[in-house]
Amino acid sequence: MSRYIDAELLIEAMQGRKFANDECMRHGTDSRSKEYYRHLQFEDGIMMDFVSEQPTADVKPAVHGKWKRRLVCEPFVCSECGLKLNADIRGWNFCPSCGADMREEDT
Repeated sequence: MSRYIDAELLIEAMQGRKFANDECMRHGTDSRSKEYYRHLQFEDGIMMDFVSEQPTADVKPAVHGKWKRRLVCEPFVCSECGLKLNADIRGWNFCPSCGADMREEDT
């Protein structure tokens, strides 16, 4: 199964690491450590460009809902969109109106 990430959050995290490297470079006294941090900054720039240039996927966040009803004689109601069904919902894993996943979540 594919695993999707938020590219903007990844780039922000990489930039946060770059700023931490800048601080180390400013306060470092060892010339070898300064060269190492310069190398990290170069690598960070390449990686941020690489992440930004990747093709995107059209994904939607998963929505989980539940079939609810207060009394046995009342219709089932989708917790996400409010669709009311006067039907036997056994085996209905998704709401036909909003597409919410009605399966029990693993805990």
